[in-house]
Amino acid sequence: MPITSKKLLSTLAALSSVALTASSVVSCGFSLDKIRNRVFDSKVFNTTFSYAVTNWNTAYTMQSEDQLILANTNATLLAIDQYGRIYGDIFKSNTDLASPTVATVGDNGLSYSYTIRDDAKWWNKKGDELGAITADHMWNTAYYTLYTSKTASSVGGLWINFIKGAGDMSRWLNETADNPTLEQFKNYAKANGFGLEAEGKNVKFTLTKEAPFFESLLCYSAFSPIRTTNDVPRFDSPEASYSGAFLPKEVTGTRMILEKNENYHFSDLVTIEKINYLALGKGDVQQTRTLFEAGNTSGFVVASTDSTGWNRYIGDDALNPLFNQAYNVPSARQTSTFVYFFNTYNGKLDTGDQTAKKHYAEVSKLLQNDQVRSFISTNLDRSEFVRYYSGKFDGTDSTSSMLRNVYTSPTVGIVNGKDYTDFLQEKATSKISTADLKDGTDFLKTNADALNDGKSQAELITDIKAYMDAEDIPEGITLDFLVNGDFASTSNPFINQMLAKFNAIPNNPIKIQSDVAPGGTEYSARAQNGQFDLYSGGWGPDFADPSTFLATLALGGDMANYTGTKRFVEKVGDDYKLSPNATALGLGTKSGETSEYIKRLEDYTKTFNEIDTTETSDITKRFTDFADLEYKMLYDDFLIMPMYTAATPKNWTVSHMEPYSSVYITTYGVSNYKLFTAKINEKLLTKEQLDELYDKYDKNLIAIQADKTGALKDPENKDAINPRFWK
Repeated sequence: MPITSKKLLSTLAALSSVALTASSVVSCGFSLDKIRNRVFDSKVFNTTFSYAVTNWNTAYTMQSEDQLILANTNATLLAIDQYGRIYGDIFKSNTDLASPTVATVGDNGLSYSYTIRDDAKWWNKKGDELGAITADHMWNTAYYTLYTSKTASSVGGLWINFIKGAGDMSRWLNETADNPTLEQFKNYAKANGFGLEAEGKNVKFTLTKEAPFFESLLCYSAFSPIRTTNDVPRFDSPEASYSGAFLPKEVTGTRMILEKNENYHFSDLVTIEKINYLALGKGDVQQTRTLFEAGNTSGFVVASTDSTGWNRYIGDDALNPLFNQAYNVPSARQTSTFVYFFNTYNGKLDTGDQTAKKHYAEVSKLLQNDQVRSFISTNLDRSEFVRYYSGKFDGTDSTSSMLRNVYTSPTVGIVNGKDYTDFLQEKATSKISTADLKDGTDFLKTNADALNDGKSQAELITDIKAYMDAEDIPEGITLDFLVNGDFASTSNPFINQMLAKFNAIPNNPIKIQSDVAPGGTEYSARAQNGQFDLYSGGWGPDFADPSTFLATLALGGDMANYTGTKRFVEKVGDDYKLSPNATALGLGTKSGETSEYIKRLEDYTKTFNEIDTTETSDITKRFTDFADLEYKMLYDDFLIMPMYTAATPKNWTVSHMEPYSSVYITTYGVSNYKLFTAKINEKLLTKEQLDELYDKYDKNLIAIQADKTGALKDPENKDAINPRFWK
């Protein structure tokens, strides 16, 4: 799912006063002993949110901030437990505990059949039952997600990529049919081979290609049934309906309250009776801590950028916190990768005056050149910026421990115990014997000459100047790096330091400057409109396969707006060429660089599609070929620049929530947002209690990995390895 927003989200500044109030409460007489001895209600979880829910219809949104709430109000078809096993949520689980899938799989791996639970039902916000969930509600989801010209749903791509005939259904709904109804869609779909069969309680998906990871997709709300095919703008809209563990009781711009749904099919596992969400203001890294210290929330993650909090709870040794009741658990951000995008079609080409159009046409021609992209990638000192986040962990090391050198994050794809990033490392080593792609190393800086075909920085500059001269690009041309003005006193100075160091390179013919949007709303708008030359954005996985990342960079993929290719390139038959609008704006080069750049994009796209659709059985070969493609994209073609992982090396947490009582699996789905199994302790657990929990979890995990069936039947583990999900 994207970290870069696909929907414009409003910044909730209204709660800045709440954070200030909290700060004033804790500023006098603070004591860690008070924190240790404070007693919380074990049936209430108090936490925070950053943005309002954009739409209460789960088939509309793919934003993580929406899923923070919707994952608790609406069940998913499948879900993940604390140990990484997939079980049936709305669907019944497979009673064959040794089966690798919840589904009955047929047609040589192309079909997945399920049955909806008898006790899976709909409720309104008051808890009144609205009827059973049936297979018919899956037709609602398909109609809503694919009929994008009417609904603006942002999740239909997953259906199109994996469900047989979904692309044809989308074209029929959006281009051919005249205002089609749901019934007309169902009739057309059934007559034209659509890969959804849904009758009564039975649901069958037929795929476009074999996908052993398919069930990881069903842990995401894009496939969840919906009761209405209309938008649900408010939690109390007449058509609002809920199927999850909690029901919304109050929703305002500054707070949300969810209460336990006593009739949810796993309600016997729910110990939290109320969740209170407080909205965060903008730009203050201390807010989550001060709210906790004031007693307004149940816990917080100690931010490395919050100096007061860090000194208070962690101290000088980042690996051994002063406050020994802080615990380290996997971060929801560890599978997100942030990159810098080179945009060859700045949106200002469509809105600026003639002077602006001329300038951004020159920038486009500059960024089409692979030597320019490699020069920026190997000479922009990433650590200068990323140390803003990682400095507390880095010590005297000048290289940030949060640097990332790949696009596809670790743990997204694993075959026979081997992580996909290991395949990438092998590819890198075959090209550069000393290559090291692991997080916390600077592969670009260390291997700059090798990555630039043996050319030194000075030689590369000479080549770039010659290209600029041939294309009439003025020396000293300035590129716009989009930044958010809300962070003027936090991260932006570190970005400016990074850019200043790049600009100071001797004889550097290219300059980069911060283009400061005055606030979050304007920043999001400019990003959505592609109004930048360079931009920092991120991506997180939707399912357990490298294609969840790599598909985004194919022509027409999710990142096409940020690379500019959405406006720069046009598909003609099976080939690609410069779009008519880009041609009219003079973005084509005299030296043939445009054709070469488009060929790189086309080769990437066609190779990706070939691997993705044909290499579905031999996963080792699939990962090997994907790794070759990703390495070429990053380090031969320099189409994007990898930057950093969003997770700090340690995710120190001070919380009344018991570690591992909820799900930390973040590779796919929305289960890491679900709180129905979470346990709240009245007092913070002691170090001894935490150590005991860690040991218990580790032993249970080993037992499951050794024998899933036996572990489930072991009465000694029944409280931690919950067989309830498999009944």
